[in-house]
Amino acid sequence: MRYGGEVPPKSTNRDRSSHGSGTEMPRMSHLSDRGLGRLAAEVLAHAEWFPRTGPGRSTVSIADTLTLQDAVLLWATVPGHPGQPVLLAARQQGERLVPMSTATAMLSLTARAHWPTSAGGTVSWTGPGGDARFVEPVGTTATNDVVRIHLRDSPALLKAYRVVGDGKAEHRALTAAAPGQLVPRVLARIGYRGTGAADEAPLALVTEAVAGQTLDVQLRRSLESAWQTGRSELSAPSREFLRRIRGAVQTLHGCLLLEDSPVRHPLVIRLPDLLADIGVVERFLPEFSQAHRLLDAAARQAAALCASGELVTGGAHGDLHLSHVLVDDSQVRFVDPGSGRAVTPSDDFAALHRAVECLCLDLQVAMIAAGAEHDTASALRAVAWAADPSAQTGSPWEPLIRSAETAASTRVAELWCANVVAELVGRRQDPASKLLYLARLLHDLRYHTERGRTYYADLAWWHLARLLAFQPKNSSGGTTR
Repeated sequence: MRYGGEVPPKSTNRDRSSHGSGTEMPRMSHLSDRGLGRLAAEVLAHAEWFPRTGPGRSTVSIADTLTLQDAVLLWATVPGHPGQPVLLAARQQGERLVPMSTATAMLSLTARAHWPTSAGGTVSWTGPGGDARFVEPVGTTATNDVVRIHLRDSPALLKAYRVVGDGKAEHRALTAAAPGQLVPRVLARIGYRGTGAADEAPLALVTEAVAGQTLDVQLRRSLESAWQTGRSELSAPSREFLRRIRGAVQTLHGCLLLEDSPVRHPLVIRLPDLLADIGVVERFLPEFSQAHRLLDAAARQAAALCASGELVTGGAHGDLHLSHVLVDDSQVRFVDPGSGRAVTPSDDFAALHRAVECLCLDLQVAMIAAGAEHDTASALRAVAWAADPSAQTGSPWEPLIRSAETAASTRVAELWCANVVAELVGRRQDPASKLLYLARLLHDLRYHTERGRTYYADLAWWHLARLLAFQPKNSSGGTTR
C-alpha cells in the first residue's frame, strides 16, 4: 500500500481484475437479511481481494447493517473465513445497489459521533468532526481498503479493515511508535460495538498523509542504473542508504517491543502454519502435477530446519513490503504496521528479502518480455514445475535468456539483488532466518494462488524451484548466494 504524500504511481499488478465493479443488486428496501446474505456472497465472489475458495451464495449471512445516506455497510458472516465478520459496502444507484469501496462509504461517519445499527450496535467516530472529502483511491488488499481524503482540509488517509476488529494491532503499533516519528500520526478512528459487547472493535483508522517516496521506487532506479552501466556493485551512497533503512527497521522494532523481555521458542511452532500454506496451494494443483514434488521438498526442508534453532520474540512491523517504507531526505517512516499473526523481528527481514527478489524478477520479466509478461511468467512456472528437487541439476534461467544481451542483464540483476539483500537485510544463514524466508515465500505463493493472480504466483513458483531444485548459481554459472 503506497502512503506517501505524493500521488502514488499506478499499480503494476499484472493480474488486476475489474470484477465486482458492475455487480448490481436489488434495492435494499426490498431485501430481507437472507437476501442481503446472498448479495454479500455475490460481492465476495467477484472481489479480487477475496480468496477463490470463498463461500457459496447460500452460506453468507448478515449480522448487522448501517445505512448511510446513499450507502449501506454490511457485516457479513462468512463460514470458513479466518476472520468474522467481514465488512462490505454498497451504494444506491437508481433502483439498484452496487458494490462500493468500504473506505469511501465511511466518509459520511464524520458528521456525528455515534450511529446506531440495525441490530442494536453502535458505530462511533472518534476524532475531529466536520467535512471529510474524498480525493482518490490509494489501494485495496485482502485486509484493507484505503482512500486519500481531506479531513478539515488536511491531507489524510482513511483505512477500512476487511474484518471487523483487525485494526487493533495496527492502532497499538502506531501508538507505540509515534514518539519516535517513525510512523504516521493517528488522527481519528471508527469503531463498532455490537449489542452486549464489552469492547469496541476498530473498523477504520484515519492517519496523516506523510511525505516520502516508497522504497520500491528507489530500488527500481538503482537496478535500471545497474543495467545501464553493466555494474551490479552498489555505490557507497547506495550501501549507506540501505544500511540506514536497516537501522530504521531495527529502531522500529525497539519502539514496538511491548514485552518486558524477549521470549525464546523452538522453531517447530512455525511449522503448522507453513504446512497449512502448502496444503492450500496443493488444492489448486492438478492431481498428477509435478509441482507436488516442489511442495513436498519445501515441507521436508522446513521440517529439517525446525530440528534446530529457535525464534526470539520482539517488536515487529508484521507486514513489511517495500511500499510500506517511505523515505525522504531526512527521515524513514513506516506505514501499515501491525499483524494479527505472531511475528518476530526476523519475519520483517524475511519479508524484505522476498520483496527485493520479487521486484528484481518482475523488472527482469518486464524488460526482457515487454508486452508478453504473462507468457514469460508461465514459461518460468513451467521450468519450476519440471524441476526435480532430488537431482538439483539444470538451469532455471532459460525463459529469461534470449540473447547475449539478456543473459548479461539477467546476470547483473541477480548479482545486484544479492548485493541489495546483503545490505538491507544482512547475511542471515541461521536456521530461523532460512525457515522464515521459506515461510514467507510459501505465504506469497498461497496468497497469489488463492486469488487467481497467476502472474505473481508463477514468479513465486520459480523462486521456490530456484531455492529447492537448482544449484544456487546465477545465469553465468557463478554462485549468487
